[in-house]
Amino acid sequence: MSSTTFIDGQTTIYASWLNDVNSGIYLGTFPNGVLNPTTINATNATITNATITNLAITNFTPISINLPNNWSINTTSSELYFTYNGTNVASIDTSGNLRVLGSTITGTTP
Repeated sequence: MSSTTFIDGQTTIYASWLNDVNSGIYLGTFPNGVLNPTTINATNATITNATITNLAITNFTPISINLPNNWSINTTSSELYFTYNGTNVASIDTSGNLRVLGSTITGTTP
């Protein structure tokens, strides 16, 4: 059996699958339908246009979640804030106390 010595930065390898491997290892991107892990450990990860089923998340600490139409949800150590256009419009604390900027309306459908 013959052997090949690869010289870093000099040996050219032609393989169509190698681009996918390099993208996965160095960029964290995978071809559509190829990534089927049972565990992903990520820090500061961004996922765009993904369909995820059977997802379980542990040790997740959100700081801020940006939602469409200028809404966001922000957390502190003891409160959850609902923000619209940069203004906190409601909050709930760890005791369940709900505070709102405007009036509360009861007996109606949201």
